Amino acid sequence: MTLTRTAAALAGVATEPVQRRFVPRGIRLVGKIRPDETRTGRITARVNGRLDRLIVNATGQTIRSGDPVAEIYSPELYSAQAELQAAARAAGQDVNQGVLAGSAEANLAAATERLRLWGMGEDQIRGIVEGGRLSDHLMVTSPASGVVLERMATEGDYVRTGAVLYSIADLSRVWATLQAFETDVASLREGQDVVFRARAHPGRTFTGTVLFVDPVLDARTRTVEIRVEVENDQGLLKPGMLVEGTVQVLLDAAGEPLLDPVGAVPPLVIPATAPLQTGERAVVYVRKSGEGDPVFAGRRVGLGPRVGDFFIVLDGLEVGEQVVTRGNFKIDSALKIQAAPSMMNPSAD
Repeated sequence: MTLTRTAAALAGVATEPVQRRFVPRGIRLVGKIRPDETRTGRITARVNGRLDRLIVNATGQTIRSGDPVAEIYSPELYSAQAELQAAARAAGQDVNQGVLAGSAEANLAAATERLRLWGMGEDQIRGIVEGGRLSDHLMVTSPASGVVLERMATEGDYVRTGAVLYSIADLSRVWATLQAFETDVASLREGQDVVFRARAHPGRTFTGTVLFVDPVLDARTRTVEIRVEVENDQGLLKPGMLVEGTVQVLLDAAGEPLLDPVGAVPPLVIPATAPLQTGERAVVYVRKSGEGDPVFAGRRVGLGPRVGDFFIVLDGLEVGEQVVTRGNFKIDSALKIQAAPSMMNPSAD
């Protein structure tokens, strides 16, 4: 179709060149903060007995590795210490008398290891071996530093070996578990950077790295969980906080996600206003090169995903061709009035 320069100006026709460039696609994610599961733990009772004292008696308390958290009264502990002293005396007598001490040494080692597994320190065990005072109370210490998330026992409870007393977590690094829609999953990969905001801290941004993309889709919500690792040295992010994140993804020439753009061929892109789409068909109007009045021809193209204000072109166009970005509907209407091939006439493609 040929338009005079005046007619093209009155119709508001504008063109832009087809170009190769990387266009970032922003994927929006929503979710919440959770403790890093690799930094959570439990403090358990290592011996049967009664909880005589809870030193840490409330959730939210910060504790360090080795801090005492509870004291357990245990008759079994007293008996085990007495057995250790007896084994130590027997081993000493056998050595003094020049008798083979293999059995006595084995009993001593077994009694020592039993108390060590119950959480008694080396200095305490050494004092008992040397004839120190026996105790029927065992101090429970924390095996790691963190914050108490849950207290499962009450002072005065009788507990058995292995009973959980506290659940703790190191919150200096946390997870942001975000939900991605089914249509965005193909563009997400481990190692991508995520920028997100927390409602509790308006105007402040946080960054993290995609650690895991769930291989299973939630059939109810049609979403996939994305796990993001976030440093939290200042403790601003609390478990349960709601967050909204964005992943910027670069696409290659085939419309697939690209983690490393070095050496990759940028995709062909056209402005999102250029194509006219009906169902699976997409038509653009291309201005033919040459002097004189502008000439426009319709062309069917294959489109990839839309990325912001652009579409990725899979086939049908070449770099540098001028496509109509404004006024294309007027051109199409004029062609239809003239009964010429247009967007609504697929037989003319």
